[in-house]
Formats: sequence, structure tokens, C-alpha cells
Amino acid sequence: MQARNAMTHGPLDSADQEVKKYIKLSHAYESVIHRVLLRVLDYECDYIDYSAAGYPSLQMDDNLQGKL
Repeated sequence: MQARNAMTHGPLDSADQEVKKYIKLSHAYESVIHRVLLRVLDYECDYIDYSAAGYPSLQMDDNLQGKL
């Protein structure tokens, strides 16, 4: 949640690594939100993991593959 707060409310340092870290966290949060919504809709097929390079398709029971 601190990453979300920093992205929304606080200034980011211009350090390249810091920005990349928050972008990766944003993609991970996006994938988690998608999975929650898909579960609510009883979706059972593959979904796209936006937290991993290349955006692989995963099954609903697989863990996110992106490295933070």
C-alpha cells in the first residue's frame, strides 16, 4: 500500500531504479485486481500476468511470476 500512496500522493525521486520499482509494483497490483475480479466472475481460463516480462498467460491458480 505504501507504493500506491507514493505513486498517488507523493513525489517520486527521479532515480531510475525507484521509478522502475514503482512501475513493477503497479503492474503487480493490476494483475492482482484482475485476478480478484475474474474470481468473482467465476472465470476459470488463463489470464495475463502483467507483472512478468512478456506478459505470460497463467492459470488462475498460478502465482504471479514478476520479480519485484
